[in-house]
Amino acid sequence: MRPFERPSRDRARLLRPWIVCLLCLVCIDFALRVYVSHRFPSWSQRLPPERMQWDALAAEEALSRLAGYPGRKILFLGDSVMVGEDLPFPETVPGQLETKLRAQFTDESFTVSDLAMAASRLGDTYAMLVKASATHPDIVVVEINYQMFSRAQADEQPFRYPYLRTAVDRTSTYQQMAARLKLPLSDSRGDALIHFTQEIWALYRFRELVDGLIFQGTPLDRLHGARPSPIAATREPQPGQARQLLPWHLRHVDVQQTVGAAYDNDPLDSFPNPALFFARELVRFLNAHEIRALVFLTPLNHVMLRQYIDTAAFDVNVRRIDALFSGQGFIYRNYQDLLSGDLFTDDDHLTSAGSARLAEVLFRDVEEYFESVLGKEEHSP
Repeated sequence: MRPFERPSRDRARLLRPWIVCLLCLVCIDFALRVYVSHRFPSWSQRLPPERMQWDALAAEEALSRLAGYPGRKILFLGDSVMVGEDLPFPETVPGQLETKLRAQFTDESFTVSDLAMAASRLGDTYAMLVKASATHPDIVVVEINYQMFSRAQADEQPFRYPYLRTAVDRTSTYQQMAARLKLPLSDSRGDALIHFTQEIWALYRFRELVDGLIFQGTPLDRLHGARPSPIAATREPQPGQARQLLPWHLRHVDVQQTVGAAYDNDPLDSFPNPALFFARELVRFLNAHEIRALVFLTPLNHVMLRQYIDTAAFDVNVRRIDALFSGQGFIYRNYQDLLSGDLFTDDDHLTSAGSARLAEVLFRDVEEYFESVLGKEEHSP
């Protein structure tokens, strides 16, 4: 026997079960992707909100699908207003915009992908823009929410989705601002820990998906006689549920008391505000890469907010936001006063009718862009 031959064989024998497990996980991952994409087609167009905070693989899968799409691509970035968590995708703002585009441009192949993330900060939006730009979108629609700038959102948590910061925290401007704005920095051990957490969550995701798809709920609950109830990660809101969403003033829950802290009336720059930094970085990135974009300040329910905000101070802050995004190489719209109070479910989330109205307004700019592009292509030699 040659030296070290037996230890080498022993190592191979020990590794064999792990290799088999890894191959099984890869097969399960592939099978679940195919099954879910057929069972829940709208998942191919938006990030699943129930898993996004820690499941970085879901974002990577969405971007991978998008990169391989052969037609025209419109991306949505933003927070829960664009996610439309209580709405099926066709009734969200991105979904309704896609319906209008398909009806208008019948000879074109479109996909509208919703990469918005609930409760996201501007740091998350900027990082997702950096990652998504590699898919070469035709146009990016960026929703900006006033709350992204307010003290309640900007104080302690510049990233709601911590795995996204690794896409931007090595830049020189980020490094320069990190200490003053208390921005988190990466290190090799921290990156390794984040990656390990992502992998563990991916394994948990398999269990969660299997429970929902095969058992229609948690197996132990089903054994104890519980009725079938698909878990949240495998359930899309149904159109019937969406249409039961009521305007805020008709709902039985007292939603008014939950939003006051999100609308601080201090000047946005009266404390180190990471959102202002990320807004400037977002503008710089769009301009530097000549990305066709439509950036808009999302509507707010001013009927409801009147009792919480100092109107004069609020207006000063809104003018500052306008100044950040106006006069750039992309379209900017301020839609904060666009909708009446009956089209909201609370301070900023929209009913189906509210989503339809906002999609209609956004469609005008997107339609004009595509008409100009298609016209140029028809006349090009």
